[in-house]
Amino acid sequence: MSRLQREIFEIINKEDGDWAFSIQNPLTEERFGYQEERVFSAASIIKIPILMEVYRQDREGSLSLGDSLVLQEKDVVGGCGVLQIMHEGLELSVRDIAILMITISDNTATNMLIDLVGIDKVNDLIQSVGAKVSVLRRKLMKPELAEKGIHNHLGARDVLIMLKALDQGCFLDQEACSDMLSILKLQQLNHKIPLLLPEGAVVAHKTGEDTGLTHNAGIIYKGDKKFYVCCLAENLPDPVRGHQVIARIARACYDTYFE
Repeated sequence: MSRLQREIFEIINKEDGDWAFSIQNPLTEERFGYQEERVFSAASIIKIPILMEVYRQDREGSLSLGDSLVLQEKDVVGGCGVLQIMHEGLELSVRDIAILMITISDNTATNMLIDLVGIDKVNDLIQSVGAKVSVLRRKLMKPELAEKGIHNHLGARDVLIMLKALDQGCFLDQEACSDMLSILKLQQLNHKIPLLLPEGAVVAHKTGEDTGLTHNAGIIYKGDKKFYVCCLAENLPDPVRGHQVIARIARACYDTYFE
């Protein structure tokens, strides 16, 4: 076991709740993790494969990122986002809606894109990249379905597979992958992975939060070096403490891979 592995397990072992992580240095192909295929409630990390499917359909010609969608009252849901306070009839491009879905985790934007591309198509995408336990079962902020036990799921290893597909340009073409990563780099919710990183650190990432749950997954860059990290945690008595744990894991990786 490496020094980094020992350090991360020392951090995790002191924490309550259920944890999983998957970490990879793509330059050396070194990868390690913990409970990587354990099934977790997906929260907003599920927005990564939704983004990927939007771009896949753009390249296929089923839609265009420049197409306009019109905000309707039926689209509006609560939780994160600004579209819920915008006026009905607002027109936005598909790409702009995708930016809102990722950068501020807008749930209304997410549901509009799910309606656009289809749940089954997102799940086909998830399977096509090699993910094993992840699934989109419903739109977001649907408590009536949650009460019936219908949830979206994912695993840490699956998320790393998706990030690697984007980073290496083996999903679609390099231009599309670079554009998706540029959106992930615009993330506005930076209280987990980036929290303890040096000022100016570049991170392409997506967060996820719900009651007793906190997730974060992304790619951290420094010059020509980078690494992938996904941390998932649920059944937490104090999710804010979970944010700090994720930040400590990210910093430990940063110091090891970029020293």
